[in-house]
Amino acid sequence: MMTRTRWLGLLVGALFMLPAAARGQDMNVGAPSWEFPIPTMWDQRDEGLYFAAEALFFRINNPVRSQILAVRGFWDTAGTINGQGPLINALDDQDPPNIIARLFAERGVPGAFIGSKEPALSSGMVGQDKWEPGFRLTLGYRLRNGIAIEFSVWHLAEFAHSAGAGIIPQGAAGFPGAGVGSDLASSFLSAPFFNFTPDFAGPSRDVVSNIYPNAVVGGVGAPLTAQQIADILQYGGIPVAAYGIWNGAEDMRIEFLQRAWNAELNVRLPVNQTECDRTYVITGARIMNIWERFSFRTVDLDIDSNPSPLNAATYYNEWENQLYGGQIGGGYEYYLGQGFAWSVEGRVGLFLDYRKTKVSLERGDVDPRTTREDVSLSPFFQAGIFLWWYPVEGVQARAGYEFQGIFNVRRSEQPVSFDLGKMDATYEDMFLRFDGFSAGIAFIF
Repeated sequence: MMTRTRWLGLLVGALFMLPAAARGQDMNVGAPSWEFPIPTMWDQRDEGLYFAAEALFFRINNPVRSQILAVRGFWDTAGTINGQGPLINALDDQDPPNIIARLFAERGVPGAFIGSKEPALSSGMVGQDKWEPGFRLTLGYRLRNGIAIEFSVWHLAEFAHSAGAGIIPQGAAGFPGAGVGSDLASSFLSAPFFNFTPDFAGPSRDVVSNIYPNAVVGGVGAPLTAQQIADILQYGGIPVAAYGIWNGAEDMRIEFLQRAWNAELNVRLPVNQTECDRTYVITGARIMNIWERFSFRTVDLDIDSNPSPLNAATYYNEWENQLYGGQIGGGYEYYLGQGFAWSVEGRVGLFLDYRKTKVSLERGDVDPRTTREDVSLSPFFQAGIFLWWYPVEGVQARAGYEFQGIFNVRRSEQPVSFDLGKMDATYEDMFLRFDGFSAGIAFIF
């Protein structure tokens, strides 16, 4: 009658468990069965199924670095907002009488900036690393000769980090800063996008101009319309377009998202075993997916604070690395006594990295975009250290720290390209890092 032996209980890296032994012969490399004389560490089990579930608490290094995206104030693109030259009493001869608004007779300097130009929004505000929970499931089958075949999959919760800027800057709420300014110009937000189409022009009545349109000077010009008179009475000037949803906006928001999952199929091969320790080799195939996206949303209200989907735009830059490859590695474990053991495991491998990037701009039914794809090779390595506990027969628990690095992964440090005529972004081949803690339990059937 064959004696059943317990499993060894080491699942390091992505696999939770290496079942241990079958029945008794002297242990040699490649021997069909093992004898291990420590029943308190490994249950007396033969071949069969095992299942493990682990909770993960990992972080992925964030590639986004500081890039100034928006400043306080706005650009007078055509010189139609901030005038110059002589002042004119715009309502001197208008009804009602005795109301005088002094406006400039000439246009200002095209391209001049109005406001403090203090930085209001930076991509670095969402550039920090963040810990995220996840899970790992492992299903395996151990053969009588000690070889184990395992499938495992892990998934992390979506990383989401956001930041934004509104109409009240520092200095306007009791904090040091320039405030909004006497003309309220710094209550506006602007980003230097250019080469966009009229679809993204923004509201026609956006900011207040101090220029007399068609000024009557020396009998030349045209009188004010009734609407212009009403606007002067209400706003002290003529509402005009700042031109561009990103020029003179009221609300800007950025967000960075990360998603990651991994699946692998491995074979564990026993190598050497003594009364207190043993080693093994692991080899197999692996698939990993890393998806990341940076978004920049802008809302530009009109002079009466009316929102419109035509005056809101979102810039997206997303990149994805689909990794397919193989790996090989090994592990070592040492029995401490009283049902406890510690172990280490390492792996190296090579991925075929199928990289996809997409830059898009959305406003209502307008959605220009640019998509690119390419392929590269990405070497990787992984290591972990674990503490094991064997409380009862057929049950094992593990907790540890894991680290994984992947080279030559396509990512973006400066996520926004302000030239909307190209609809492109800057990407780099970078190092991607996972690290964190895992803890879970396994059952042997």
